Amino acid sequence: MVLTISQSVNSNVPADPVKFENGRVWWQWTLCIIAYLPFLTNGLQATHLCSLPLDRIPRLLGVPWTASAHVLAGLLAAPVLCWAADRFGRRVGAWFVCAVQAISWILLLSKPIPEVLIASNALTGVASAGIFTVLPIYVRETGSDGATRPVTLSLFMMMMILGQLVMNIMRVVMEKAVIEYAVMGFVVLQFLLMFFLVETPSFCVMRGSVEAAKINLGKLKCLSQDAVIIDKEVHLLQEESERAKAFGTLSFRRILQNAIWRDATKIGLVLQTIAVLGGRHLYLNHRRLLEASGVEVDEGASDLTVSAAMLAGSAACLALIGFWEPKYILTLSLATTALSLGVSGVFLQEGLSPAAPPPLQLGAMLAVAAAHGLGWGLPWVVVCEMVNLEIRATLIGFLYVYAAILHFAHVHTFQDIEDYVGVYSLCYIFALANILGGVYALFLVPETRRQTPRMIERKLKRRPILKL
Repeated sequence: MVLTISQSVNSNVPADPVKFENGRVWWQWTLCIIAYLPFLTNGLQATHLCSLPLDRIPRLLGVPWTASAHVLAGLLAAPVLCWAADRFGRRVGAWFVCAVQAISWILLLSKPIPEVLIASNALTGVASAGIFTVLPIYVRETGSDGATRPVTLSLFMMMMILGQLVMNIMRVVMEKAVIEYAVMGFVVLQFLLMFFLVETPSFCVMRGSVEAAKINLGKLKCLSQDAVIIDKEVHLLQEESERAKAFGTLSFRRILQNAIWRDATKIGLVLQTIAVLGGRHLYLNHRRLLEASGVEVDEGASDLTVSAAMLAGSAACLALIGFWEPKYILTLSLATTALSLGVSGVFLQEGLSPAAPPPLQLGAMLAVAAAHGLGWGLPWVVVCEMVNLEIRATLIGFLYVYAAILHFAHVHTFQDIEDYVGVYSLCYIFALANILGGVYALFLVPETRRQTPRMIERKLKRRPILKL
């Protein structure tokens, strides 16, 4: 009898959070896929633009202005897009990215003169800034919780590589005009699908609209806004927001004054440095490496094979990240890249006797491509998971600008460095950079799986590279 009364009194108090009605995740997954469609489009556009002739394009320090305009436009656009995402919403940023992609593709349908190609590349750079800053934030704040959140967040890695592979296939089986109009139709469809997106509950809490946050979270989970789990999650978002606002106006200077946020920033800087200077400018230009190795491979076949290897790597990442920490997958990716680049450096070294057989050289090339697919986007995943919702856009925008500046300098000095030290020496240098990055990721990057930003902040250790 006593037991019966006890159960009656506590019937409205859930004893175990696991027993909460968590809602259905299928709609959240659908919105994540829709939100990441611009990554697929970016893969299509970037691959198509790289295949266009550059003979008449003016150059800046030996690099075509198409590449320079792409990086510079993204560098300038990223801070504006992140500010707009904090001011007007993540969903508005997603719409803007789709609109810019459509405009850049429309330009390609006109006369392909150098000015048009440069303008199209610049707009593609603006869209790239948006997809790497606004879209991961949107998916982080609307994706499913628990073990599946890293999967939805890292889905963009496969989407972009899938776009590259699809474009390489289309170039083999379709005419150029058919490709351009087919992609244009997909971009229009993508823009229309963006109207299904729901504003993130995190942004609603940032703007002080708790009721809107509950309504939107209810839509995402297909639950009533009065459900227990809705109240619980919105309350956690409010606590996270209030914890950050307690430090006053969240300027970039104030962010760096906070010891934990400064450490998170330094982790992001190191990961972006390794991503840019880890050799991707060398090994993603696989034709150049194959020519240096003396291996003759059909151009279309090599593009398809390398894209397929990268897609296999990104598929492996999605399979692993549901039950493995992102830091361990990133470490595995960097270690495999270092090993493959070291082997490629040996193959490229002059005077090697006997010469390495072509299958071994191709195997090393495919291994480094698969390793790239396995971990190329994980630095963005880690940063999105680490930081507080109030500073997420500001910090990610800063990291994108830093990576763009570093990439611009790297691209415009790469040829001079290669001429000075040789291709095989570059392979060794990049292999060493990946080894250092793997060690850093293994020991200094915090665990983020099934963690809230507050839990990650508590686990961040004060072991910075520089004591600032």
